[in-house]
Amino acid sequence: MTLPASLRHVSLMENKNTQVKSKLTVVRRVVLLALVAAAFLFQLSDRKLFVAPLSFDPSKFTAGINYPWNHYGRDFGANGWGHSGVSEPKESARVEADFQTMQDHGVQITRWFVFGDARSGIKTSADGTPIGLDEQVFADFDRAVGIARSHKIYVIFVLFDYLLVERASAKDGVTMGGRRDWIVDARKRKALIENVITPLMTRYGKEPIVAAWEVMNEPEWAMRIRLKNKPHQVRVAEMQKFVSEIVQAIHEHSDRPATVGSASPRYIKYWRKAGLDLYQYHYYPRLEGRLYPSSQYSHAALALDKPLILGEFPTQAPFTQPLDYLDSALANGCAGALGWSLRATDAYSDAQKGLTASKSWSSKHSPASKTTPPNGIPSASPPNGTPKDSTPAPGDAPLSRIGNILEPVHGYQRPR
Repeated sequence: MTLPASLRHVSLMENKNTQVKSKLTVVRRVVLLALVAAAFLFQLSDRKLFVAPLSFDPSKFTAGINYPWNHYGRDFGANGWGHSGVSEPKESARVEADFQTMQDHGVQITRWFVFGDARSGIKTSADGTPIGLDEQVFADFDRAVGIARSHKIYVIFVLFDYLLVERASAKDGVTMGGRRDWIVDARKRKALIENVITPLMTRYGKEPIVAAWEVMNEPEWAMRIRLKNKPHQVRVAEMQKFVSEIVQAIHEHSDRPATVGSASPRYIKYWRKAGLDLYQYHYYPRLEGRLYPSSQYSHAALALDKPLILGEFPTQAPFTQPLDYLDSALANGCAGALGWSLRATDAYSDAQKGLTASKSWSSKHSPASKTTPPNGIPSASPPNGTPKDSTPAPGDAPLSRIGNILEPVHGYQRPR
C-alpha cells in the first residue's frame, strides 16, 4: 500500500530527526571524552611525568645515595627560627640543584629525613602532645614531591630520627628532641598517629614517587639494648609497639611500603614482627668489624619474608669503595643500596665518590643486564660535581660521626 504524500513527508522527517539525534549523541560523547582527556592531560602536566611505583624487586636493583636533608629537621615545616622548608624559594632552588646533580649521576633513589628530632613541622600542646602539622608542611611536601618527580628520583621519606628520644635541648626558643613520651605514652602516641601521621598519609600515601615510608632512622640507638643504657632510652617492647602502630597507620592510608632504618644487620631481629613491607639495615665497618657485609647478612641467610635494602653505607671509609658496596649488596640479594651521603659533611661522607659510584653503576648495569637474584625473594607491594654547602641555618646539625660499638655510628650529632 502506498502512503499518502503527507505521511511520507512526516516519515522522512522522523528519519532525519533520528539521524540528527544520533549524530548529536555521537558528538556529545566525543566532546565528553575530549574534556576528560584534557582534564587528565592537565593533571598530568601538573605532575610532570608518569611514575610507576617502585616495587623493590631484587631483579631490578636500585642504586642511590642518601640526601638526607637540606637542613636537618627543617625541610618540612617552620619553627621559631623561621621557615627554611623546601617551598621557600631559595631553599627550593638549592634542593632542585641537588636533585639535578643526583639525576646527572644516575641516582635512582634517595632517603630524605622529614621531622628528625621534631624541631620543626609538628605543633604540640602545652604538655607536648602532638596536635597537628605546621601550616608549612604540606607546601614543603608538595614541592619536595614535585622536585623528585621532575628528576625521576624515588624518595624514602624518613619520618623520625632516633634523636627524637634524646634529652631535650633548646636553642633560641626551639626544642630539639625530648619526645620520649611520644613513644611510651599511649595517649600521646595515639595523638601523634591521628594528628600527624594520618593526615600525611591521607595526602601523600598513594604518591608513586614515594619509594617507602620509614618510621624511624636507626631506632636501636634510642633503645635499651647495650651494656650502658641511658635514662632517656626506651625499652625494646616500647619501641616495637611505636613502630608497629605507625606501620599499621601507614597500611591503612597508603599503598607504599613501610620500613625501618635499622642501624645494623644484627638488629633486624627486632623488626620481624612489626609488619614491615621492606627490611633495611645500615652498614659501617667501624661498628661491624669487617669492611663489607658478609653472606651471613644476605637476604637468604637472614631468611626474610620481604625485600631487603642496604639503606646506608659509607662513601668514605678506609680500604673500602662505594662501588664495592653496591656489588656486595647485589650479591647478598638486596633490592637496592644507598651511600651516605650527598649533604652530610661528616667523615663517612664523600658526595663525589658516592655520585661517581652511582654513575658508574648506572652505566654498567642497564635494565637488560641486571643480575637476577635467587628465586623466592618477594617484591614489596602496598650541574655535575659535589654541591657546595651554604652557610648553615641556626641550629643545623654540625654533622660529625661519633661513637664506638656502644654508641651511634651516624652522620651527625644534635647541635647544642
